[in-house]
Amino acid sequence: MAFLIGVASGAGGKYFADKYTDQRKEKEAAAREKRKFRDLRKVMPELFDEMKEDIVGDKNGLVKEFMVVPNERLTITSSKPRFIYYEEQHQDLRNKLSLLLDAGFLEDVSVTDTPIFRMSGKFVELVCNSCR
Repeated sequence: MAFLIGVASGAGGKYFADKYTDQRKEKEAAAREKRKFRDLRKVMPELFDEMKEDIVGDKNGLVKEFMVVPNERLTITSSKPRFIYYEEQHQDLRNKLSLLLDAGFLEDVSVTDTPIFRMSGKFVELVCNSCR
């Protein structure tokens, strides 16, 4: 009988230890992601502000993709609604987007020569909750 109680308490202890370790790891990962976001925001505040404006201004909250275009004189059509960011308005835009890709905040979903990126749900949440 004592053996069964020992086994049960050992299994229960391991369960709770694993549970709290997982919760701690999730909190640490979220903190790292927020830190990464803050560091990137310092590098490109104007781009983040424009993205926030676009996301908040999307009445349906469905647009999560954007296109990168050299300038406003170029006419681009899209099969679905997308935001557009112009290279002439954001210095080193492609390098900034590479940083966001490396951080896991964007996914390249281009199907032609025009760069198209999809923002992760976590990135959209962080952008919308960010203050300058």
